[in-house]
Amino acid sequence: MAAGEIMPSGSHRSWLSAESISRSLRSAGPEDDPFVRSSHGGDNDDDEENLRWAALEKLPTYDRMRRGIIRKAVGDDDDAAAGAKIDEVDLAKLDPRAGRELMERVFKAVEDDNERFLRRFRDRLDLVGIDLPQIEVRYEHLDVQADVYVGKRALPTLLNAAINVLEGFISRFGSSNKRTIKILKDVSGIIKPARMTLLLGPPASGKSTLMRALTGKPAKNLKVSGNITYCGHTFSEFYPERTSAYVSQYDLHNGEMTVRETMDFSRRCLGIGARYDMLSELARRERNAGIKPDPEIDALMKATAVEGKETNIMTDLILKVLGFDICADIIVGDEMKRGISGGQKKRVTTGEMLTGPAKALFMDEISTGLDSSSTFQIVKYIRQMVHVMNYTVMISLLQPPPETYNLFDDIILLSEGHIVYHGPRDNILEFFESAGFRCPERKGVADFLQEVTSRKDQQQYWFHNQEHYRYVSVPEFVQHFKTFHVGQKLQKELQVPYDKSKTHPAALTTKKYGLSSWESLKAVLAREWLLMKRNSFLYVFKSFQLFILALITMTVFFRTKMPHRFFSDNVKFNGALASSLITIMFIGITEMNMTIKKLPVFYKQRDYLFFPAWTYGLATIILKLPFSFLDSFMWTCVTYYVMGFAPAAGRFFGQFLAYFLTHQMAVAMFRLLGAILKTMVVANTFGMFTLLIVFLFGGFLLPRRKSSSQKDPYNDGSIDVRTVGKAILKFKGYFSGQWGYWLSIGAIVGYIILFNIFFLCALTFLSPGGNSSTVIADDDDEKDSTNQAQMSQAMKEQGFTESRLQLLSDISGAFRPGVLTALVGVSGAGKTTLMDVLAGRKTSGTIEGDIKLSGYPKKQETFARISGYCEQTDIHSPNVTVYESLLYSAWLRLSSEVDENTRKSTKKIVAFFQLLLLKRGGRVIYAGQLGVQSHMLVEYFEAIPGVPKITEGYNPATWMLEVSSPLAEARLNVDFAEIYANSALYRSNQELIKELSIPPSGYQDISFPTKYAQNFLNQFMANVWKQSRSYWKNPPYNAMRYLMTALYAIVFGTVFWRKGKNVENQEDLVNLLGATYAAVFFLGAANLLSCLPVFSIERTVFYREKAAGMYSPLSYAFALTVVEFVYNTAQGILYTLPIYVMVGYEWKADKFFYFLFFISASFIYFTLFGAMLIACTSSQMLASILVSFTLTSWNIFAGFLIARPAIPVWWRWFYWTDPVSWTIYGVITSQFGDLGRKVNVPGSAAGIVVKDFLKRSLGYKHDFLGYVVLAHFGYIILFLFLFAYGTKALNFQKR
Repeated sequence: MAAGEIMPSGSHRSWLSAESISRSLRSAGPEDDPFVRSSHGGDNDDDEENLRWAALEKLPTYDRMRRGIIRKAVGDDDDAAAGAKIDEVDLAKLDPRAGRELMERVFKAVEDDNERFLRRFRDRLDLVGIDLPQIEVRYEHLDVQADVYVGKRALPTLLNAAINVLEGFISRFGSSNKRTIKILKDVSGIIKPARMTLLLGPPASGKSTLMRALTGKPAKNLKVSGNITYCGHTFSEFYPERTSAYVSQYDLHNGEMTVRETMDFSRRCLGIGARYDMLSELARRERNAGIKPDPEIDALMKATAVEGKETNIMTDLILKVLGFDICADIIVGDEMKRGISGGQKKRVTTGEMLTGPAKALFMDEISTGLDSSSTFQIVKYIRQMVHVMNYTVMISLLQPPPETYNLFDDIILLSEGHIVYHGPRDNILEFFESAGFRCPERKGVADFLQEVTSRKDQQQYWFHNQEHYRYVSVPEFVQHFKTFHVGQKLQKELQVPYDKSKTHPAALTTKKYGLSSWESLKAVLAREWLLMKRNSFLYVFKSFQLFILALITMTVFFRTKMPHRFFSDNVKFNGALASSLITIMFIGITEMNMTIKKLPVFYKQRDYLFFPAWTYGLATIILKLPFSFLDSFMWTCVTYYVMGFAPAAGRFFGQFLAYFLTHQMAVAMFRLLGAILKTMVVANTFGMFTLLIVFLFGGFLLPRRKSSSQKDPYNDGSIDVRTVGKAILKFKGYFSGQWGYWLSIGAIVGYIILFNIFFLCALTFLSPGGNSSTVIADDDDEKDSTNQAQMSQAMKEQGFTESRLQLLSDISGAFRPGVLTALVGVSGAGKTTLMDVLAGRKTSGTIEGDIKLSGYPKKQETFARISGYCEQTDIHSPNVTVYESLLYSAWLRLSSEVDENTRKSTKKIVAFFQLLLLKRGGRVIYAGQLGVQSHMLVEYFEAIPGVPKITEGYNPATWMLEVSSPLAEARLNVDFAEIYANSALYRSNQELIKELSIPPSGYQDISFPTKYAQNFLNQFMANVWKQSRSYWKNPPYNAMRYLMTALYAIVFGTVFWRKGKNVENQEDLVNLLGATYAAVFFLGAANLLSCLPVFSIERTVFYREKAAGMYSPLSYAFALTVVEFVYNTAQGILYTLPIYVMVGYEWKADKFFYFLFFISASFIYFTLFGAMLIACTSSQMLASILVSFTLTSWNIFAGFLIARPAIPVWWRWFYWTDPVSWTIYGVITSQFGDLGRKVNVPGSAAGIVVKDFLKRSLGYKHDFLGYVVLAHFGYIILFLFLFAYGTKALNFQKR
């Protein structure tokens, strides 16, 4: 048996082979071909077509399945017989545009009716006796439970995090304080094929848990018991991930890819399943029966069975039925990059799984963000697949409208972890009436079902007035269902085991992946290369900054300033090599951030078996090799000869090879850390600690060999060599022979292989991380606005030539006080864009037109004070509770003048409602009153010739969207926007707008004495309060940096144990200098890197709160600085106390507090520098790249790799602008700058006084400490100012 395949027990058939499918198919005698041929032309064309078809049928099966007959247009008249020619094409090489044209012709032949298309194909299968596979899903006595903390213990505070770690250790030997909760409680049922099942239930009832359990993908922290079978087979007998498809309620996609590219990738990876075998068997049987299908429809179906290609007509089919015609080539987008709308993104999540061959679909909350018409159309399409193609489908919807609800055959009602009802839709109201509850006449059944089990809402549905009502609990409903005839029938069906022998051989998938390993690798390589091209700016910018760093390093260690005659000259060459290696390794840290950013999408696709995890890892490794090669080669070319290294070509390429492999080792190490640690904050912290360990024990900070001699190395009898270079190598304990170089190269290669293997293992075996949220106006508001956005590059690549995309077009209307207005339109119509424009949140594009408030031009500062904008995307600080968020918002939005008198003046809302209806392209097709039961809206559209009348009981909102859809417009050959623009309703609206554009008599423009509701002090206090609460509940950030600070202190304390008291020679002093340098640089850099993701998340929240006019950006910046100051000071104390004791610094008050101040100040300015970068750059990724550039520059001029007196005069100014150099200056000088004792120095028999050595060799003066203190205050103020300026003046959010 082939690797990666599972044979179901109890089955002796070879699954998914053409032979076994053939044996399982019935014989039938066809009389006629129901798959009616589309009309193309006259007899001549038919003759040519028949000849080509006869020739095609003579080909071998493989060739026949890859070739088809299609008609290609000739001239301008596509419909005429003379305007088309018949051609035989290789479907595997079918041009994407030709494929779309073929699909359009076929659908035109069936009048764009997908159900008619499916039924004709099904009739074609039935005619030759081919059965479609069916899947029955059973679950019996299913229990799901979780161990969780409850109450205040569930909050992720720093204290709780510490207690949880301690309890986790203790619980290994005893009991835990976690409480066990049951999510699903002994549920049983059958999901039947060819029937649509709707899963309903209030929030937190266990709907997602049930779906994930049925697809074999429950959360890792859940305990699942009970039996789940597909056609009688357990999960161990097949791959449920490929047999079924789970459509998550969360939209996880690569924001840089277009909709078409996203669909194409999923379709390519998921494969075609048994589609090829079915079509080949169909072709064989039709040939034997003498049946000739329509050639173009046959070509279309064959094209969907072409495997492994980047593009496929199957993608176009899904795009068409899901309504992606207008946005197929627009990027999906993310929180910082504008893409498709939220509703369209939800449809991408659905379509991504529909492109695959799975016959069982479990779809979780797919209607979130969709309009009722789009939801209806999607569910209708899925219903067609269920009824015609025998799919098994369960869909969870939140409050589906009646017409969508009526599309389902079966209902599962889930409440409090119990199944209250599971059976036909037609019997569910009967069940509740038998329990005493009735759905009101104008109440949606779905809404009734979700409320009838609720204690709060249940009583209103009790219809036995003569009896005394009492609350009927969920367990009582469950017991009642067992006595109801539907429940009894279900129990009887569950008692009869499924007959495994009736399982269709193609029903269950026993092959783990849809593609071979090689094809999977090709697909992932193509996708990753596409993402790299879309992010090309980051790669180019990273290489450019590396080039700048190479120029800086080259000129710092210029060959004319690099003598090499004496042993002491090794210091600068060691500094040059160390600087190069640190830079080469440090630029690899961006790989960690890129890895973590891609993990959510990777985990989703890995768990759905899109591809083997190792293919993604290998593709990542392969694609980064050329960039690593180019970066290393560029660095070596720029720096090698200018620094004065040996001119031999062999030496040059030897250094290049070492740099290239070192860079690869660093990249592999950071990739591994990203895959293991999964979050930016934790990974950045550990990444810097790992770098520290590498440099601490790699021979940079501490020599491999401790010299026992205090003499000049040439006078050391243990060093007997002829050259200075070999003397240096031997003195430092390095291998001095050529074999040592190749041994080192081999060791680096070994680390590369080891890290990459561990990276692949982490991707394969580790689970995803992480744990299991109205426009109000008191005044008239008129608008006449247009918005345009830049056309995406992806659309331009598809042939679009326009430079702008029209999102809104000439929209006019009025929002009046006391009138509640509904803004309606299909997904992509421009609803969010319009509200962004009105609320003043649009940051890109061109806006034309006027917006007025009570006749006066709108002032954004004033409008922000009186309006509230509930955005489609939930943007909140993740570490504050709901109560804290509301309290914070009220604190800043409500001024002290809000009192009872103001509230009394509020107008009562009039019981009239109006509607603003948009079509795609941002054009108005209706603006006016709805009337009682929407009769005014219905009358307006029914008056348009050709518009069908609304049926009794139909939802007017859905009917309105259906009759005004682009398909309806095309069928009626009308433009509803033009009809509205020429209507009396439009003219009356224009009169109303004209009337309201004039300020009422005696009415003054709204104004406030201050820009914000609260004064600056209150804003500052509110932000301090919120950030304090947020930081206290963010252990991954704060607990981690405190843990790593303590670990740094322990490492340095043990390595440099009591060195402060035993400074005997130059080496001891230089080692302490190295310890200070490493502590300041690496711990500060860890602070900087770990704060970036935290500030990035808060920045998105800040943009929303800033646009809402809640506070001054300066109050936010100052408050964040104050909170960080407190935590940084505590971090400084945590580091200073143990390190001061362990190293043995002199216990004097001034020296201790100098040490504490410089360490704490360095933490503060590093953190503020990170805040400044986030505020002043467009993305966290770009900020991370700038961090690597900045830290590398600060590292070169810190005063350790090359002392200030040795720096060329043209670069000494950089030393004084380097904050790290000031901190090292302060720490060393405060601790040793006043020491009068002597230390031994090579070449000096008498030794030298410590303070004189520091002054002569390093340029450190004790009486300069006051200026060093001032410099630290200066850097803190500078970075704070730039951070505050960035928050106030810059906005990188594209909307």
